[in-house]
Amino acid sequence: MFHTKNNIRYVAIDFETTGLDLIKDEPIQIGIVVSNERFEIIESFQSLIKPKKKIKELKSVVSHITWLQLADLQESPSIEDLLPIIQKLIGPESVLIGHNIWFDLWFLKKYWPEVEVLWTIDTYVRGSMLLHYQSSYSLEVLWESVSQEYGASLVFVDEKWEAVDNWNSTYHDALYDSFVSLWLFRFLYEKIQGLCVEYPGLETVLSRAEDLDPFFETDPRVLRVEMPQFGKPVSLSKKLDSNYDPLTLSWLKTTSTRYMWNIPLREFLERTCQDQPIIYAVHTRQKLDIIKHHLHDLWQYSLWFAKGEQIWDHWILTQIANQERLASFEWQFIVKYLSHDKQWLRIIDLRNDDYKLYQLCKVSSKSEQQPIMLMTHGWLYHLLDNPDYDEYTICFLDADWRHYTYNKYSSQRVDLNYFSLLLDQWYYVFRRRSMLEGFDVQENKKIAALLYSFKQSFTVFLGTLGIEVTKKFTGVDARYLELDPIIWNDDYFNTNKLRGKILSLSDSCRSSWGEESWGIQTQRENIVKTLNSVMRVDKKMQDNKYLHYTFSQAHSYTEFSEFLEVLSGHQVLFCSNHKSNNTRLAQGNTTTKSFTHCRDQNQLVNLLKEQPHKRIFILSSAKHISQSLFDKLTQLDSFSSFTILAENISWWTGKNIYRLKDSAESIVIWWYYFLLAIFAKKEPLDIIIVHHAAGPLKDLILSDCLYYMPSDWWNWVKNSEQ
Repeated sequence: MFHTKNNIRYVAIDFETTGLDLIKDEPIQIGIVVSNERFEIIESFQSLIKPKKKIKELKSVVSHITWLQLADLQESPSIEDLLPIIQKLIGPESVLIGHNIWFDLWFLKKYWPEVEVLWTIDTYVRGSMLLHYQSSYSLEVLWESVSQEYGASLVFVDEKWEAVDNWNSTYHDALYDSFVSLWLFRFLYEKIQGLCVEYPGLETVLSRAEDLDPFFETDPRVLRVEMPQFGKPVSLSKKLDSNYDPLTLSWLKTTSTRYMWNIPLREFLERTCQDQPIIYAVHTRQKLDIIKHHLHDLWQYSLWFAKGEQIWDHWILTQIANQERLASFEWQFIVKYLSHDKQWLRIIDLRNDDYKLYQLCKVSSKSEQQPIMLMTHGWLYHLLDNPDYDEYTICFLDADWRHYTYNKYSSQRVDLNYFSLLLDQWYYVFRRRSMLEGFDVQENKKIAALLYSFKQSFTVFLGTLGIEVTKKFTGVDARYLELDPIIWNDDYFNTNKLRGKILSLSDSCRSSWGEESWGIQTQRENIVKTLNSVMRVDKKMQDNKYLHYTFSQAHSYTEFSEFLEVLSGHQVLFCSNHKSNNTRLAQGNTTTKSFTHCRDQNQLVNLLKEQPHKRIFILSSAKHISQSLFDKLTQLDSFSSFTILAENISWWTGKNIYRLKDSAESIVIWWYYFLLAIFAKKEPLDIIIVHHAAGPLKDLILSDCLYYMPSDWWNWVKNSEQ
């Protein structure tokens, strides 16, 4: 049976820090919980840590997130004081457990390099392997999901646990988070044990894993593994008994386009969803979720989200499972595959290295089309040339965004990190298929060496370009910049030195890529074209760990007549909820509703004080303005009971939706997309205030918010501006 060896010492650890910058920030609290292999608590420890920075230099968000009083840190033990205690609790025989353990391990090794551990286990990685389609994989969201869905609970079994239970326990307390990480690991460990019982071959797979945790014991008595096949999808749909006259779109039989303005969303969907097949295309993915909820309320379940059914090559997957040794991502994927199968989930929640096996094992097949299809504008442009969709009527919602979405699509934004992942995938697929299908070994060794050289050289090129682009953003508080082409540009001297080698290697590899690697060739051409043009460069986050950049050609304006050529041959209904003066749009129902506006910060604070026990959303498009307002609110006693969420603290939507859901009193300082995400999750708000929404898209954004807002929320939307 899959189980731990005796005399294992589990040590769960968590740090609270002054921020997420691994170089500049410092630990200010540590929590450690030690247990044996039966998860019985042996001892626990918690302490504040005196930072080297002066207290006044620390960020205001520290107290708000961690609930620590910065003044208390001044009298706390130093890093040197804590070394003997930490060495007593953590040693070479310890298995270190944490959520995003790389972060805690970084600070442990940086400030206490003398400490050694046997192994590390990341509950974030294990959670994404065994808990599927979560709104977020943060510690609090995963644990709440486990507690609610599976009936697990955090049980305190001795005096130490009871002492913790008596606190006002909260996440972002180092000791409490350590307890939760340990208990989450125990739950996930028992979940793998359950899968081993359900699928006896899994234990054999684990016994062949290259880097399975060395303190686990497996019984490889089952020699041959047979991977199960996923079941087929079930289509559900129901015709409506509607009071509305359906918009049969019969006028489109005489003309290819039609224009409509400001018909309420729910009414529009009810009057069109029965005229199938039909495509609803919107500007952003948050709106897809809003439309999906409306259609489900209208008994329309046969939907397609521009993501084809995953069909796996059963023979290849079984061959992988029966290798003598399995790499880390291979055995983890097989566990994930079986976990999905047990829960009757047909589509696997793919992440990171999962795509290597997906590319190896997927079966090329035509996606099962549904009568109602939901997609963003970008996906629509991508599929327009596919004859499979010629019979679909296209409802092009958010027509006023067509310049933004089409220019974004036509500029062919490239993510060099994504291209690097494609190279990793193709290198893996090429080597594995060579082994499984018995290709010419000698020839394949040459090709594999060439692919590996290209992959390694591109990684160096990517890092060099990132360093030189970062200089452009230094001292600039901007999410994107427009930059000159890199070719023959002295600002990119080191990048250009590597550029020729990269192009030469990619040309050499092209003949070996084959038909299936069309995506790599297309990406390569886009990269060359984009880096040789005037570029828009956007800052992004990768895996919540570090910055990287995406590159695109600078946007150009597209005339409406030219845009219609893109959609020629299709029956299209253009829908707008904004431009009432657009003569192309037939008039629908009008609205005079608007949001509360308040630009003055002091006036806004006074307005908030008049709203006790409320959930308030403050729409703000500028980061520095959001930061200023956040600082002011967190320093006032009047708002001490409120949960305050702000874009300058964290931009992870799922985690913050969870925090909003869990709070009766809250103030959210965020931007447009997060408000749409709240609408999609049907989280109620009491008031929305527009604090800062400048720029040419201001009116369009605000009309969008009003249009996609749940229709029963109008009781708190005010018509007057302040």
